[in-house]
Amino acid sequence: MLARNSGHVVTIASAAGIVGISKMTDYCASKHAAVGFDESLRLELRRQAASVVTTVVCPFYISTGMFAGVRTRFPAILPILDPERVTDQIVDAIRTQPAPPHPPERGADDLARAHAAGAARSTPSWSFSA
Repeated sequence: MLARNSGHVVTIASAAGIVGISKMTDYCASKHAAVGFDESLRLELRRQAASVVTTVVCPFYISTGMFAGVRTRFPAILPILDPERVTDQIVDAIRTQPAPPHPPERGADDLARAHAAGAARSTPSWSFSA
């Protein structure tokens, strides 16, 4: 991707990569690592002025069988997600994301990510536990 100066790295993490969940310590740790990987990679690519973009996906529970029987306290705002719909949305996001400017700018995108992460981290963790 760097040699072509184009590409898109998609990291699949989880909401558990932003907010810890009881009884899921190892899972949360691996998803926090995925979120950190994306953030570090994005900053490295920006420093190199590369036109490779990154996206980290942090969905709530997806109905894949891994979390069979899981329930949500707030189904209207945190529903269990359909895997086909999630993959369609990821592919759509990749296809519609504009190419980064040359050189990549800092600013609004970083601020938006910081606010989103801050909002998720300030949400009481008990609200994510079924």
